[in-house]
Formats: sequence, structure tokens, C-alpha cells
Amino acid sequence: MKKILVLVFVLMILTASLFAQDISKKKAEDIALSDAGLTSSSVSALRSHKDRDDGVFVYDVSFRSGDKEYEYEIEISDGFISEKKWETYKGKRGFDVNIESSEALSAALSDAGVKDYRSERVRLDSDDAMMVYEVEFSSSSSYYEYKINAADSSVVEASVKNYRSQNSTSITENEAVSLVLNRVDGASEDDMYIYKEYDDGRLVYKGELWSGRYEYEFEIDASTGSFIEWDRDRI
Repeated sequence: MKKILVLVFVLMILTASLFAQDISKKKAEDIALSDAGLTSSSVSALRSHKDRDDGVFVYDVSFRSGDKEYEYEIEISDGFISEKKWETYKGKRGFDVNIESSEALSAALSDAGVKDYRSERVRLDSDDAMMVYEVEFSSSSSYYEYKINAADSSVVEASVKNYRSQNSTSITENEAVSLVLNRVDGASEDDMYIYKEYDDGRLVYKGELWSGRYEYEFEIDASTGSFIEWDRDRI
């Protein structure tokens, strides 16, 4: 009797998988437009095609609206937005630096609507005939990269990578920090930059640590706590 019940259960699962349908290209476009707060009638150059990223099938969706160009990655299986990016083609050009790094971080956090963030990194650089602050930070569910115009604190470019809810068997970010610090005597969390993302379909912690005369780069498997990558370079 138990064998029959197991067989029936397996057949039910197989049947459900056979009839399960991925989302359509139109649905992916609607998801991207809705997230951007736009409609198909208010954008131009709307394009989408199937692709594969880190072993996951996605729709790449792109479109333009006003002075902005948007790019989205929508997972085909359920419409999850794994990554999105937008950039503007307008803004004050030149090499003036009128704001501090803290103001650039505030501008990025405000645009992202993020109040609680784990780590951040800000650096000044030149990009397309203007000075920008490159801002990186992570929240509980996303990793953000921004370019902020150093002249007027406007957002030049934004990129967001989203990851699904962390599995209960995965290590926490604090545990990942401890694993790194345990490898370097005298190292401090204040000298570390860490974030998590999906890499080849696997949730990992990545980052850098500066201690003494060395810079360390690391990658940790979030499900096991094992080090995938550990590099040390003399500063």
C-alpha cells in the first residue's frame, strides 16, 4: 500500500512539472515596466529575448523612457527580478567636485529607498567626461552599485542585484565576517567590505579586507561556509 501511495505521489509531481509553464515574454516585459513605474505606451525601443545567466534562464528586457535607458533580467521560471539597471544621458558634465563622499552615499541610499544597509564603499572616479562617486552597498536582499555625479549629486547610473530569501541552512553575514577575520591576525571588521550575491546559481559572500600591508579578496559559499576563493596581494 505504501509503495502505491509513493508511486501516486511521484506521478503527481511529474504531472505538475509537465504542465508547469514558464512566464511569457510579454509577462516579463510587463513585470519590468511595472517595476520601473512605466507603461508600454510611455517607453520606446522595448526589446526582450531569452538568455541564460549563471545557469538560470532569464528574459533580458530593455527599453527607454525620457533620458533614461533601462535593462532588466527576469527569471523565466517565476518572474523574479534578478537584476536591473538604468542610466541617464543627461547631467552636468565637467570635472567639478562639489559634494563629499558622505553626500554621494546619502543620494544613492535615498534613490534606492534603503535605510538599513550592512556595508558600503565609496570612491571618486572619472567617467564619461565627468567626476562621479562610485557607491556600493548591500541590504538584506539586494546588492547596489551607483554612480553619483560629483558636481550636483544626481544619479548617473544605478544597478541592483536581487537575491532570494536566504535558506535557513545558510550562514549569516556575521558568521562570514568571523570566518574571514579568523584567517588574519589583528584584522578588524572596520577594514572589511562584504556583500552577498548569486554566482553560477550559488549564493556566496564576496568582499575585500585590508590589514597591515596586504589586501585580501575572498569568496565564501553561503550554504557551507567554505572558502571558494582567497587571494592576498601586497599593498
